[in-house]
Amino acid sequence: MRNSILTQVLDQSAGPGLSNLALVKPEKTKAVENYLIQMARYGQLSEKVSLDSLEELYCYLLYQNMASKGQLHLHWITEFLLTLRRNCWRE
Repeated sequence: MRNSILTQVLDQSAGPGLSNLALVKPEKTKAVENYLIQMARYGQLSEKVSLDSLEELYCYLLYQNMASKGQLHLHWITEFLLTLRRNCWRE
């Protein structure tokens, strides 16, 4: 059921991006998947999620997690975004 929902909400570029992320950060991928599934179930997605939207969602969830733990430091976010661009999303 999870995979069918994700297939319906992700466009062709976002599917491989999520798979790449799962190889590097499986626990973070689960959080992104859960968020997307929740949004789909409540009708909050007006169109398929693109790779850019997926990146923004991942960054938003990371920000929320770090902010709630008091770990929000600019150099960590910058390094994370650079790593994300290099390793996770592009094939």
